[in-house]
Amino acid sequence: QDWIEEGGKTLWNEFEEDRETCEYNDLCTAPSALPPDKTMEAWTAMKSIDFIRNHNAENAERVSEGQEAKPFFLWSTFFRPHQPYNPQPKFESMYEDLVSDYKSDWGAGLHNGGQIRMPSNLNQTPQDLPKGLYKKRTSTSMPWNAGTAAEDHQIYRDYIAAYYALITEVDAYVGDILDALDEEGLAEDTVVIYTSDHGDFAGRHGLAAKIAPAHTTYEEIYRVPLIIKYPKGNLRKGRVVTDLTEAIDLYPTILELAGIPDKADDGHPLQGSSLVPSMTHIDDPTTGKQFVIAENWSSMTIISERYKLTRWLCGKELHPYESTDYCDVNPNLLFDRTHYDPDEGPDVPLETVNLYDVEEYRDVRDELERLLDEWIETTSAKGREEKFNLENYDDESES
Repeated sequence: QDWIEEGGKTLWNEFEEDRETCEYNDLCTAPSALPPDKTMEAWTAMKSIDFIRNHNAENAERVSEGQEAKPFFLWSTFFRPHQPYNPQPKFESMYEDLVSDYKSDWGAGLHNGGQIRMPSNLNQTPQDLPKGLYKKRTSTSMPWNAGTAAEDHQIYRDYIAAYYALITEVDAYVGDILDALDEEGLAEDTVVIYTSDHGDFAGRHGLAAKIAPAHTTYEEIYRVPLIIKYPKGNLRKGRVVTDLTEAIDLYPTILELAGIPDKADDGHPLQGSSLVPSMTHIDDPTTGKQFVIAENWSSMTIISERYKLTRWLCGKELHPYESTDYCDVNPNLLFDRTHYDPDEGPDVPLETVNLYDVEEYRDVRDELERLLDEWIETTSAKGREEKFNLENYDDESES
């Protein structure tokens, strides 16, 4: 809102043009009509940098008056690379061999200096997808016409390249914010956390965007970047932790790094675990989690090191204005996370074969079901109750 108010009617019209072009372009993809310095990303970076410089100036004044400097908390939230996929020409041009008037081909991947690699599960049989995703995958209606893209892969390539360009734009502005911390002499004493709330299919499973019913199901959507930097925090530089982690771990992690007591104020213990030990210990880094949980109004997923199980929800567990009882239309899912394409690596599970009803995996399924039931029974549903304002909520059967 502040971005629009400061930019005025002209900016609003250009923003609306970006949004409207989504409706009549393949997979909501088209170049941005906004001036480079007027995007939400440019505005967020500018405001963040202004905040850092003003805070530092105010602290200098405090110190000169014999007062203590104050700490700060800054949350810089970038809208991109969320759809509509409207990259700036500057960043789009970095992928001009991928997004252009001529037809390109699938290549070996950007890291190899080639063109975009075709996702290994792009051609997954649509009938193997949950019902809501099947509809998205086979649609030929603008703008989410993945069914058309399946016949013309140039549509997929243009969309993926635009998605990459938007990520590159965000990265550039994050770099500007980090430069400001350096210039103000704050980099060594500032915790920097880079993460996101969700991912994007980017062509995997033949899909685009995030698709709400898939929020808790597929790796592409809930597996997000998490990079933590704190020079003074004795973190082991360059350490990569591949263990299970949840977004709820960020709060206790920030508390510990900031030296603030870990104390809940609502009668419930914090559900997350600080990640500081896994970033500082000399031995193998691990969060020690047996499993993690992802949930929204459509499903719950329990994820272990090797397997994941999705249980579709229905009845009062659904979002109050969601019309579909997903448990009635979708089969529960069980995936082996070690099934991947060797060319893509173990960080990109295929998730194309549902093992839920396969006899060989019955013990795995039953154990994950048991753990999920146990988690539901022992975890407060206060947040779900408040979020979805469920009617006739039964405190004795929290879920």
